[in-house]
Amino acid sequence: MGHAVTNTKDIPFMMMWVWSVASMFWFHAKLSAKRGVVLGVSFGAAIALRVVGGLLPLLWCCVFAWRYKDYWKSVVSVVLNACGSLVLLWPLLWG
Repeated sequence: MGHAVTNTKDIPFMMMWVWSVASMFWFHAKLSAKRGVVLGVSFGAAIALRVVGGLLPLLWCCVFAWRYKDYWKSVVSVVLNACGSLVLLWPLLWG
């Protein structure tokens, strides 16, 4: 708790981490491009808050994505939306 008071990015990052993990399971309950958009945006937002958020897409690729290589449109949707939202939410990447 004491560290979260001095470092204001920790609480939003943990909220995005929980949201991203929840969206991972929601995406895998029923594969679709719309759910891929939500998952990709949550990945991008988590990475934009903290670079450690890059472990989420890595975890997703290692655990889930190899199972669904036949559903390439959904996987591409996740990847493109993660990259797009990362650039959109991280102003340093605008230049």
